[in-house]
Amino acid sequence: MRNIILGKTNVEVSAISLGTWAFGGPQSSGDWNTGWADQKDTDSQETLIKCYEAGIRHWDTADVYGSGRSEIIIGSMWNTLNRSDIFLATKTGYDSGSYNHFYHPKHMRSQIEKSLKHLQTDYVDLYYLHHCDFGENDEYFNDAVETVRKFQQEGKTRFIGLSDWNPSKILKFIRDVEPDVIQPYRNLLNDTYTSSGLKNWVEINDIGVCFFSPIMHGLLTGKYLKPTQFKAGDMRLGIKEFQD
Repeated sequence: MRNIILGKTNVEVSAISLGTWAFGGPQSSGDWNTGWADQKDTDSQETLIKCYEAGIRHWDTADVYGSGRSEIIIGSMWNTLNRSDIFLATKTGYDSGSYNHFYHPKHMRSQIEKSLKHLQTDYVDLYYLHHCDFGENDEYFNDAVETVRKFQQEGKTRFIGLSDWNPSKILKFIRDVEPDVIQPYRNLLNDTYTSSGLKNWVEINDIGVCFFSPIMHGLLTGKYLKPTQFKAGDMRLGIKEFQD
């Protein structure tokens, strides 16, 4: 596996990273399907082993994937695999719990402690703000940035990341967040990463970038050649291209 330097972090990581949204299994939020159906834990564990053996050792998860299930599966592997060999990223921002907002400082504190417990580690290598919705008039923006910086100072995360489906939103906040790494949506059918101007900013400022959904949730693999009906709890039910 070819390795790259991840921007100004100066950390060498595998050029391909492993996204583990599917590890969380089927999930819903209100009327929205937000998970992945038909994902067995044994398949997830086998995937981690195969990736490790292939040199894919940059793994990405989030607290919301299966309400922690994805993190727990990863954390269960350290008796088999070496944690220090993995560049481990997780995220927070889509589970508000009992608080008024996803990025309430007390909630963020609770979430990172929960993630570390699930992942069975004292730290993560990269901790993302999972989206750029900071509330009405961005009222939680300063709190979110201050809190994630505290996590970094405390050694709970080595680096800070900023993610969003919309590259323009990342571009709006990137100057003030000063993330080490960004995670925009990009694939052959959607390159707003370039058209938004975010690509240019990243190259000028040497920001690490890790794209999510580069094969568009599996659509671009060629596996789905006709309209597909997924089971309840599968987010692909809401992706119109799977039905066209």
